[in-house]
Amino acid sequence: YVPAEFACDEHAALAIVEAHPFGVIITPDLDAAHVPMVRRGHTLIGHVARASSLARTIELRSPALAVNRSALKLPSSLR
Repeated sequence: YVPAEFACDEHAALAIVEAHPFGVIITPDLDAAHVPMVRRGHTLIGHVARASSLARTIELRSPALAVNRSALKLPSSLR
């Protein structure tokens, strides 16, 4: 269950990436790095060091999770 105030559709998610382009890329083997990203259509373009294990995983076209966040919002019960 996701309360309406925390719901995020694709348009909202892409707007977060545009507003906050520094995020974390996480691969299935849990390799992760903070990466600057830009959006090109429905694709995220980022920069990692070629020598990193993350770059090798991405070159293999392995799926990855991108985590970007906007300003922190807490439920009113936690304020």
